[in-house]
Amino acid sequence: MKLNFRNLLIMFLSLLLLGILSGCSWRDKIKGKKRPNHYEPVILTSNEDMIRIKYLDVNSNAQPDQALQLITDHCGGSYIETARMNEPGYTTVEAECTHDAYSQ
Repeated sequence: MKLNFRNLLIMFLSLLLLGILSGCSWRDKIKGKKRPNHYEPVILTSNEDMIRIKYLDVNSNAQPDQALQLITDHCGGSYIETARMNEPGYTTVEAECTHDAYSQ
């Protein structure tokens, strides 16, 4: 294949179009950023005695079981739910770790 200006221009434009169609995620990769998964539960705050998690609670993407698993893992399986707030599309759960094996 003879590389002339026209062929180089076509290859450049093809690569540019490919980058645009791929969602330009290369910018995040170059900067080392990971795009958040808006369906996964998010830990809003935590310390050794408590944890607050927000999770999506609508449609098939809801993950309440994963949120409760995060609480269980954080508290070593022993906690008391101290607050639950529902807002459109999301639920926020706050739990206090009890640090004993008999409460939950």
